[in-house]
Amino acid sequence: MGVAWGVLLEVRERARANAVRFKLMNVMDKVERILELTALDRVFEFCSVLDLLSLQHRAAVMRACRSEQSNPDPTCECRQHSRPCPSVKRSPYLDE
Repeated sequence: MGVAWGVLLEVRERARANAVRFKLMNVMDKVERILELTALDRVFEFCSVLDLLSLQHRAAVMRACRSEQSNPDPTCECRQHSRPCPSVKRSPYLDE
């Protein structure tokens, strides 16, 4: 079990060294408790399912933005990334 924590810490450090955010997601209760007992819960970042859905939605908007740049739509404001492109349906999970 100790080797697994070492691997996670190494992945976290490599991610940080490359300016990549590394987050744990869907952590089981027992694992979360171990992280708390070892104070590793202060070392790792955690990602909720809502965070993941938000990231997926953002990626879809950016893909749509890139595809529309080849065929620009004057009503599309996604090039500034200030608002989602109207051609991309908004995720209901982001309305909370």
